[in-house]
Amino acid sequence: MIQYYKMVAKTVSVLLLLVFSTTLSAQNLIGKLEKTYSSGNLSSLARLLDTSVGTTSEEIAAVKFFRARMQISQKAAFDMYSSLITRHPGTLYAQKAYLEKGQMHILKREYVAAAMNFEKIDARLPERNYYLTKTYFKSGRFTKAITTANAFLAVGKDFRRIEYTYFTLAETHLTLTQYDQALAILLKLRDSDYLENAALLFYKIGYCYEKKEQFPEAVAAYKKVLVDFPVSMYSFQAEDRLYGLEQKGTVNVTELSTYTNGTGSKDPPTRPAPAQTQSNPMLTPSEPVQSAGEAGLYLQVGAFGSESNANKTQARMKSMNYPCVIFTINSSGKAIHKVAIGPFTDSDKARITGRELDVAGIKYIIIIR
Repeated sequence: MIQYYKMVAKTVSVLLLLVFSTTLSAQNLIGKLEKTYSSGNLSSLARLLDTSVGTTSEEIAAVKFFRARMQISQKAAFDMYSSLITRHPGTLYAQKAYLEKGQMHILKREYVAAAMNFEKIDARLPERNYYLTKTYFKSGRFTKAITTANAFLAVGKDFRRIEYTYFTLAETHLTLTQYDQALAILLKLRDSDYLENAALLFYKIGYCYEKKEQFPEAVAAYKKVLVDFPVSMYSFQAEDRLYGLEQKGTVNVTELSTYTNGTGSKDPPTRPAPAQTQSNPMLTPSEPVQSAGEAGLYLQVGAFGSESNANKTQARMKSMNYPCVIFTINSSGKAIHKVAIGPFTDSDKARITGRELDVAGIKYIIIIR
């Protein structure tokens, strides 16, 4: 009997050692895959994948995941991610595959389909709420966008994503005409460690105050953008909004020049604010405005009442090597100058340019003429 128990104990020990060794082997392989991919050495990753098969479900899923990432064809990668999810549904890399598929749908502006993938991700990937916020906002599901944004902000660690989520949350409240809530979020971002795009922040703060009809505060915030970020895209937009307020007779822009940070202190301008454009927007500019361009697809990057701002934006786009034109339209007796990149005869080329603009932080809308 004692001999029997010794044999059982030895068998159990061998099985436990085998399980431990298999788990350790899987962790080592997965660790190598992650480290090699993070290093950016794709040649080494390809060699590692060529000699790796995997034994556990998690290990096999990891190998398949990185093989999908190595694909040049998006369709091939998408199909490989789908297969991984079907064959290894409970693994972490199946969750990551959902994340990749969702991002592919975002690139195609298929926001509902993207959200369906992100919704299947569990708490192991907290960035799900970051992407859900983006897709819910883009697809008009604003209540859900607010919920997921707050959930991500509670646990998020990526500074860039946290800042983006603050801006999206504020934009969601602006869309719902909840100006007090939007302003509170922007002021919280201003006082946080996550702020990088200060030009956009103060432009949005000015916009909130303008919508709340607190015009002196709006002018002060817009002027801060002009003074502190004179070459920013938002500087042109802030100047345009100041021009609009001046034309409406809402405030005397020249009498207001400081931004109050909400605590009573003021940030003095580093140099005098630029003079406001007073030219008649119907006059012909120094660079000819094109009131009609070639037919085709365009990416509109701005619409201005100020002709000068339209020209500045066009010049900036051209400096980035984008073909750019200005269309002038009449709206309620006022000239509106639309700045657009194009024309594109191929929707794929327009999509690629759109991705580049997204990376550069330049907002745009698609128009067809």
